[in-house]
Amino acid sequence: MSSENGKAMQALDVVSMLNKYFAPNPVYRERVEAINELYQQEEYSMVLDLFSKFPDARHLMGSLIKKLKAKSVYHTLKRIVGGKCDSPYEALKGLYSLSTHCCIEIEHGATEYHIVLTEVFNRIGSLIYGGDYGLRKDRAA
Repeated sequence: MSSENGKAMQALDVVSMLNKYFAPNPVYRERVEAINELYQQEEYSMVLDLFSKFPDARHLMGSLIKKLKAKSVYHTLKRIVGGKCDSPYEALKGLYSLSTHCCIEIEHGATEYHIVLTEVFNRIGSLIYGGDYGLRKDRAA
């Protein structure tokens, strides 16, 4: 596969993701439309460059956790991020709460939080099926 074909495939993935998660939010709609036009013009490098300016899952999750500073779940989430949860159940409670807050953001039009929701469910699955995400290293099984 040539480099240009590789960029075209990457750009297609980017455009698909942007249209699915960001375009429904009016905050991002114009930028996504501009990227769609660039894709149609086969300006794949520009598509990839502009995509890098969108928030990723890590950034969105961090911003959501900051929004939750006044909520009781905030401290649990900080413990998860710091790898200091005492049990998988503590981590699960925090992650399920985070998923609820993602859904609230999505209901309010911030559709890009689908990206975070996917990440949260992956982490929940990892915990349920044997992972140690968010557990203190001396307590991990």
